[in-house]
Amino acid sequence: MIINANPNAHIEDLKLLPAVDPTVDACIECGFCEPQCPSLDYTLSPRQRIALMRRAQQQSPADQRQIQQDFQHLGIDSCAATGLCATACPVGINTGTWVQQLRAQQATHRGMANWTAKHLASSLQIARFGLGRAHSRQSCTQAT
Repeated sequence: MIINANPNAHIEDLKLLPAVDPTVDACIECGFCEPQCPSLDYTLSPRQRIALMRRAQQQSPADQRQIQQDFQHLGIDSCAATGLCATACPVGINTGTWVQQLRAQQATHRGMANWTAKHLASSLQIARFGLGRAHSRQSCTQAT
């Protein structure tokens, strides 16, 4: 039985999926990942996270800023990043990995964490000194 006489029907009129990140670009938005997601009933599912960022690219700059601001909680902060989504994904996408990458990008812009990472030896000396002083003060107060 022929449903369509067009031999190219399977490759025509496909939905365009803008690129977001190589980690999640293969997503076809099927939704198989959703039942596995721990944050499904709390905020966005993995499919929704990807779809929202794809749609954001097609918005005005003002709307893009608002979406980015809202995405902080809805997409980044609320993701458990367990990777359970990849267990049901037909193409093996781990949205948790993508969210962890987004978190890492944000962390590199934070001053104190960045300084501490670059000066780990000094940071440890400062921490040891502070803890040592606190311990000695506690010992002095207990002895009296």
